[in-house]
Amino acid sequence: VYDIAYLGDMTVYHVRLDDGQVVRASTMNAARITEDPLSWNDRAWVSFRPDAGVVLTR
Repeated sequence: VYDIAYLGDMTVYHVRLDDGQVVRASTMNAARITEDPLSWNDRAWVSFRPDAGVVLTR
């Protein structure tokens, strides 16, 4: 985990992949939690459902 941005109703994680690329993942903060499941420099895996991908053309 390269960087974390808490935005109130959502948290954005910037994750550096093993090849150096950085991907951005976000999660909705549905309830207040007192302990972050991820922190800076944690090792994490990234996945998404097959129907959740969006192709950007610009």
